[in-house]
Amino acid sequence: MFEKETLLSLSLSAMATTNGTCDIVIRKAEPRDCTQIYNLMMELAAFLKVDRDMTLAAEQFYKDIFGEKPVCYCIVATAENDQSTILGYSLYFHIYNFLEGFAISMENLYVSQSHRGRGIGKMLWREVTRIGLELGGTGVLICVDNWNKNSKDWYTRRGCVDLVEAKDLHYLNFGRKEMEAFVKDV
Repeated sequence: MFEKETLLSLSLSAMATTNGTCDIVIRKAEPRDCTQIYNLMMELAAFLKVDRDMTLAAEQFYKDIFGEKPVCYCIVATAENDQSTILGYSLYFHIYNFLEGFAISMENLYVSQSHRGRGIGKMLWREVTRIGLELGGTGVLICVDNWNKNSKDWYTRRGCVDLVEAKDLHYLNFGRKEMEAFVKDV
């Protein structure tokens, strides 16, 4: 549907936005950012209390984002005067809904603890949403842990609908072990 070039070179021109005490830049992640993003992912896993479950290696993450066939995309937030330090990131990928068509799934949105409360998360989310619209997307799917009331409230205050409440719709996960067992089961 989309050429690889189109997906990777969307008009994600580094946009500087005045936000409180400094200018924040939202830009497409670059290979040099991979270690910092991975470290923020580890922070997020610890926050979500799933760090023991994290099996994704940094090398695989790099391949998934910057390899020959990327399976997901990443944008980062930096200070305009220091674009080498990542303040937050968002991972997203493409999904398809047979009722509505192409959409974006925002897998992660994370801002480091010391930079929260400055609107960086909202800026990252807005950029993922803008990219989805630019590609003709019909929505942004966001997954929030049931216990994380603050995040759920943050999204719903801005117009997100809880699909469990609104449509009694549950998303189910089929892990690697289950996948392997399923394809072997004849």
